[in-house]
Amino acid sequence: MKQYTMVPVALVMAAVAFGLGLSLRGPAPATSQVQAAMAPAAVVEDQGSDREEPAKKAPAPATKVVSPDEAAKMIGQHVTVRFRVVAVGSTRNKKGAFLNDRPYKRGGQGFTAFIKDVEECGRGSSYIGKVVEVTGDVISYNGKPEIVIEDKAQIKVLKEGGR
Repeated sequence: MKQYTMVPVALVMAAVAFGLGLSLRGPAPATSQVQAAMAPAAVVEDQGSDREEPAKKAPAPATKVVSPDEAAKMIGQHVTVRFRVVAVGSTRNKKGAFLNDRPYKRGGQGFTAFIKDVEECGRGSSYIGKVVEVTGDVISYNGKPEIVIEDKAQIKVLKEGGR
């Protein structure tokens, strides 16, 4: 997707004048010359900036389905983790949810799938007791393996029995 940046009119006029070989200190150029040169230059394509917003990316296809215990040894790798959701939690603002493969204990072991936006992916309570597959990069959060779910395509509820 192309990004555009609004440019101040004075800057555009200076660039047009420079491009036409006109002096900004001398007599004013003919109005028609400036208008003709400025018309296509009112909005310019952004050729990059040091402030880029991260784009949502579709999850890359995972090549391996692993258990939560295997995921703990795969920090930094892109995998699919299959587990039964036995405990859920939510963020203070109720916009995020945690899906855990074990009853939650602070400092305990286990795997967490963190849903960043429950409006997009569903409330945590809708997954309790279900077998799910979550796909993404495994990170370590407070010493526990976790996958952050930013898109609904990253989580799949399996049929009964985990198949």
